[in-house]
Amino acid sequence: MEKLKDPALETAAGEVLWNVSEAVRIVAVGLLPVMPEKARQALAALGAQVPESLEALAWGGLSAGSELAETGAIFPRIDKSEYLATQPVVAEEKPLINIDRFFETELRVATVVAGEPVPKSNKLLKLTVDLGEENPRTVVAGIAQQYSAESLIGKQVVIVANLEPAKLMGVESNGMVLAASEDGKPVLLHPEKPVANGTRVR
Repeated sequence: MEKLKDPALETAAGEVLWNVSEAVRIVAVGLLPVMPEKARQALAALGAQVPESLEALAWGGLSAGSELAETGAIFPRIDKSEYLATQPVVAEEKPLINIDRFFETELRVATVVAGEPVPKSNKLLKLTVDLGEENPRTVVAGIAQQYSAESLIGKQVVIVANLEPAKLMGVESNGMVLAASEDGKPVLLHPEKPVANGTRVR
């Protein structure tokens, strides 16, 4: 440490540093029973010995002229974002709904009549489905890695029929194909036996 030009100021600064260091030493001694490793690191940084009795809690135990050792942060600052990234994600509890709320969703059976991959996508299929309506619907489904469009033609699937239209990769989708998820892979839902297109699932 560079010496101050004024001897009086240097003496005062030395007294302040000693008092602060002594306070830290006493805190470290008090922490020995609960945080022994951190307390020993603090004492070593102050050039103080690990005490053998509680008498070390008395003020004045730090020798004048003790040299402070260079050490890293004993209690390093925790980066909140890094800490949270290592914590398990706890799933939020989903609220229960009543039967009327459930029936607001129209689940209907449809037959796939045509299909093709969506350009520039390795996950999406553009399917044309017959819901028993005047005109077939176009539905985009993220199942291209498990199903080919050709394998689905003629198959019946379950559709969420009253979703608002949405554009996916530039293709308007008028519904959603339902699938279970097994190990992150979709498994399409089918009726046990053929039923009329547009039949509601309840």
